[in-house]
Amino acid sequence: MVDKRTRFTLRIDNAIYEKVKNEAVKEHRTVTSQIEAILDNYFKEREKE
Repeated sequence: MVDKRTRFTLRIDNAIYEKVKNEAVKEHRTVTSQIEAILDNYFKEREKE
């Protein structure tokens, strides 16, 4: 099966990373999945405008 996701390196401030990591734990997600969910929600909200 082909993975259709793009891979890239993300440098992020440690404080922001810790916030994302804490939310990921609460949501039972990986940090990567949490970042993807945050971005997905952001763009869905933008489309409503």
